[in-house]
Amino acid sequence: MIELRGSQRRVFRQSRAIGESFIELETPAPFEPDEPVRAQFSLPGDAERLEVQGPMQVLGEPDEEEGHQGCKGVALHGLTQQARTRIADYVRQRLNPDSPS
Repeated sequence: MIELRGSQRRVFRQSRAIGESFIELETPAPFEPDEPVRAQFSLPGDAERLEVQGPMQVLGEPDEEEGHQGCKGVALHGLTQQARTRIADYVRQRLNPDSPS
């Protein structure tokens, strides 16, 4: 579960995908395209929460209706090296579960 905070609201969404530069949400969040948000979440198997920032992005999916129904993407900007490493390790483990962490 990801907590998203903008200047006017706070919402919770499930993620569909995560990478070092983005989060893709399962359903649109009610923010304007390019609206800056703070996202807080824990990676599976990691109790420590990450806090990241970035603008909301329209991914072009039908349920976003070109941003009129919200956005499903969060572009991640200004990640700390620790956050970037934790996300990269998680993605690498998901893509190749037999590799050492």
